[in-house]
Amino acid sequence: MDPAATPNNLTAYRLQGFVGSRARLLTLHEWLTGRDDLPAIAISGEQGDGKSTLAVAAAWNHFHHFSDGIIQVSPAGISPFRLYDVVRTMDTVLGTALTRSSDDRWGIGILEQLYKRRRLLILDKLAGATERELATLVEIIGHLHESEGKSRIILIDRKFSANIASLVQHQHIHLTGLPREDLDAFIAARAPQTVRGRAQRHAEAIYTLAQSSPMCMRFIFGLLEEFSFDELESALRNLGGQEGDIPAVNICAFALETYALQNPAAGVFLSRLVRAVGGVYEHALYELFWHDLGPFEAYERTVSDLARRALIERDPFRLRVVLHPIVRRYLEENAAMLGEEWDRRHAAFYVRQAEQYQLLPLQRWSEVDPDWGNIFAGADWCAKRLIRIFQQEPETLIERR
Repeated sequence: MDPAATPNNLTAYRLQGFVGSRARLLTLHEWLTGRDDLPAIAISGEQGDGKSTLAVAAAWNHFHHFSDGIIQVSPAGISPFRLYDVVRTMDTVLGTALTRSSDDRWGIGILEQLYKRRRLLILDKLAGATERELATLVEIIGHLHESEGKSRIILIDRKFSANIASLVQHQHIHLTGLPREDLDAFIAARAPQTVRGRAQRHAEAIYTLAQSSPMCMRFIFGLLEEFSFDELESALRNLGGQEGDIPAVNICAFALETYALQNPAAGVFLSRLVRAVGGVYEHALYELFWHDLGPFEAYERTVSDLARRALIERDPFRLRVVLHPIVRRYLEENAAMLGEEWDRRHAAFYVRQAEQYQLLPLQRWSEVDPDWGNIFAGADWCAKRLIRIFQQEPETLIERR
C-alpha cells in the first residue's frame, strides 16, 4: 500500500528512543481495531509520563488501518485547546473547508468527517476547553458510538471530566511512568553516551528519584554530565517534599538553572523560546531567537547541549525545535519579561511568515501551517497593540476603511 494513501500530520520525532510499553500498545490495539462500539479512548497521567508519545506510537502502528486519515491536534497560539484547532487541522490534513463554516456548525462538520470512515483523531491536552466545546466533543463521541463506526478518538490530558470519563468507560489508560521492565532499554536508548555507563550502574536509584517519569530520567541523565551521582542524588533529595517525592518541575528547574549558570546566553535564549508556540523551524531559531546572543558556533553548541539534556526537543524530520510541557511550564512561570521590543520582533517575524498564505496555493498551505501557533501569537500581539493605540477593535477599524 502506498504510504501516502493515509492522509496524516503525525509527528515522528517523539519516537526517537521510544522503547517498551508493549502491554499498553497491545491494549490500545484492541480498542482501536476491535469490534467494540466505543469510539473514544483516554490516556491520562502527569506531565513527563509519556502520554503523547504513547498515542503517537499507537497511531503509527495503525497507520494503514486508519486509511482515511490520522489527525493529530494540539493547542495552537497563546490560548488553550479550542475547537477551532480541530477544524483547522482537519482542513490542512484532509483538504476540507470546515473553517469557512460558522462555528455553530463545527461540531457537525467534525462528525461528518469521522462518520462511517476509518479515521483516527488525536486530541492532545484538552485542558482549558470551554464547557461548550467539551459538550460538543461529548456529542460527537456519542453520535459515533451510536453509529458503530470505524473512526476512533484518542483524548489526552492529565485528567478528564466526568462526561468524558463516562463515554470512554473502560477504555482509559492512566500512565504512572515507565514500566520497570523497560528501564534498561530506556537508558540504552536515551542516556547520552558520555554518561550511559554511570546511568546503567545507578539505574534503580535514578528510576526512584524520577518516580519512573521518562522525562525526569532524561533530565537526570543530562545532570550526570555535571555531577557525580552521589552529589546529584543529594541535591535532588533536597528538592523533595515532606514525603520525599521530588516534583517533576523541581527536577526540570534544577537542570535548567544548572546549565544556565554555565551558559548565561542559554537562559535568555530559553526565555525567548518559550514564545515559540508549537515549536519553531531551526532557521528561525537562529535568526529570531539567538542572533544577538553570540557567534553561530556558540549557538550550535548551545542547541546541541540543550537537546542532549532534554531541555529542548529537536525534530530532525521537520527541522523544528519544540519545548516539552514541563520545560515550558517552568519557563512561563519563571522566565524574565522580555519587553515590548521583543514582542514586536516576534510579531513582525511571524506576520511575514503569514504572508506566505497569500503567495502559496491552498494545496501548499501545509508548508506554513506548522508555524500557525507563532502566527496566531504574533497576530494576537498586533491586535492588542491596535486596540491600545486606537481604542477600538481591529474589526471596527477594518469596517471603517
